Amino acid sequence: MLVFSIFLAACAQGQTTEQEPVTETDEADVSEEAADVAQEVEELAGATGEELEEEAAEAGTAAAETGEEFEEEVAETGEELERGAEQVGTAAAETGEEIQEEADALLPQELKDIEGVTLSELDDNLDEYTGQSVGVRGDIVETIGTNAFQLSDPSDLGGDEILVIATSTTTRTFSTGNTIEVAGTVYRFDLPTIEEETGLDLQDRLFDDWDNDNAVLIAHDIINIAEIDDP
Repeated sequence: MLVFSIFLAACAQGQTTEQEPVTETDEADVSEEAADVAQEVEELAGATGEELEEEAAEAGTAAAETGEEFEEEVAETGEELERGAEQVGTAAAETGEEIQEEADALLPQELKDIEGVTLSELDDNLDEYTGQSVGVRGDIVETIGTNAFQLSDPSDLGGDEILVIATSTTTRTFSTGNTIEVAGTVYRFDLPTIEEETGLDLQDRLFDDWDNDNAVLIAHDIINIAEIDDP
């Protein structure tokens, strides 16, 4: 037993001798390696941050350039729209002038010192013109009895029609299709009033198609344009 105990003690002493103690140098090496790893991580993080910053800057530049391009496109589109609006306005003005010239050409030319209106304007604004003295120009489309005829605007001015009652002449003086100019006083159609104003005894049955919504011009001056153009 004693020998065995001594043998065990010797083995234990041998194992203790074989393990090398941890020195300060070993600890320093570990610390240095940790520092190197930390520095590498820091450098990597820094590089990654710079890359991200560069990418952000590039994205911002691209966005700014895109914004400038969009702004330029919007400005160009605005200029094109403005030019288009100016062209439309010019065309509308020219069209308006042409229409006015056409209308002026169809206003009374021979009648003097009287307001000239188109039949369509008169018919569309009857309340404004009722009781007023005006001059009109139109084509006879139908004679009615011996003292009345139906006068019409050309179709491009509306083709409106009014009734003309002649007090100084008869319908035998005119033919359907004659262009005439008439100066007279505007009324709404009312047969008793017309007969009172003109002193005429009109045949009621001839005016069944007319009512208070229709314009009537009691004429005091009529000029047959056909007689002027072809004496």
